Amino acid sequence: MEKIKSLIKSLHKIVKNSKSGHLPLKERVSLLNAINDTSVIGKLYFECLKKVYPVWAKDFPNNPIMTGIINKADAFLYRQSCDRKEFEALYNDNTNYFESITGDTGLAGMTALSLCATLGYGTELEIEDYQGEDDNAFDWQDWTPDFYASMAYSGGNPFVGEGNIVRRKEFWDWYLDMVLELYRLPDNPLLLSPPLQIESEKLTKNIDRTQTYKTDAILNKLNEVINKTIDSCCRDYQDSWSKIHIKAYCMKTGLRVNSYFTKNGEVCKIRGKVESFDLMNEIKYMMYEQNKCEGAWFTSKIEINEDKTYSIEFNYDNIEELPNNWQQPDRFVSEFEKFPRSKEFTPQWWQDILEKKAKYLK
Repeated sequence: MEKIKSLIKSLHKIVKNSKSGHLPLKERVSLLNAINDTSVIGKLYFECLKKVYPVWAKDFPNNPIMTGIINKADAFLYRQSCDRKEFEALYNDNTNYFESITGDTGLAGMTALSLCATLGYGTELEIEDYQGEDDNAFDWQDWTPDFYASMAYSGGNPFVGEGNIVRRKEFWDWYLDMVLELYRLPDNPLLLSPPLQIESEKLTKNIDRTQTYKTDAILNKLNEVINKTIDSCCRDYQDSWSKIHIKAYCMKTGLRVNSYFTKNGEVCKIRGKVESFDLMNEIKYMMYEQNKCEGAWFTSKIEINEDKTYSIEFNYDNIEELPNNWQQPDRFVSEFEKFPRSKEFTPQWWQDILEKKAKYLK
């Protein structure tokens, strides 16, 4: 502990005397090597992300991508309830999205992306071929979460004369204090995570739509999907059922229809029909044509009763209804390009993904 304290004290002096306010990479590497604990280093990088979350939130409050990363990091680092591969997937799925955002907000986003890379690939104590260079010697894709956070907090890159020097020194002094606290009490989060559990009503616009499935043409297609599913169930299982559920995922980037039935509390999967994929997609197009400003649904649920009556729900706005690997930002950029809608009918999380490039319908 005394060795760490002494090292941190010397690093505070380096920050104080730095003309740019920057704490060089070689000094940070020496500190992390002295700690020699990947868990503590991961938590330190996570604290850096939480430190600059307000920079992100001023433009993208309640953004589901950022909130998902923070929730996942908290679970991994403090509760060991997920594994590194999940961060590798988050990194691969969201690279294009975060790299497309500019300014201080983009730097905060890159802090999150860099954290995903670090946790996903286990590089807390690895800098490939490192020989004492500073951050500017590396490609920007290889910068560490702490360096990205320092730029987000101070307003720019010290190597090109950007940002506020006082703010940069303030960040690195905070960083060094965090190292000592985490080294002493590694199981105690230092900064509170922002309120990230998005209430379901905040994921949707909660406004009425005029689109309907109750036209003869659409009802005929729905009945065809329902009858094909019932036939498949009876043929494969030759058994009675109490309810059949059909869930369709229809997006520009992919189609999927999952069907299953329940009997006495048991759930059994029903083999899907390719025709059902196409029929549900046709229904989506037909409903969209009724009022394009309202947008197009991307998931639907059908519940069929024994007497073949049914109920149906369409989801236009709630990203959480999709499987995790369908929630990548690029999918929603493509979806909006194919099925544009008015801003009034576009939930805030989707507006955040589209940014100012979106051409909303009037």
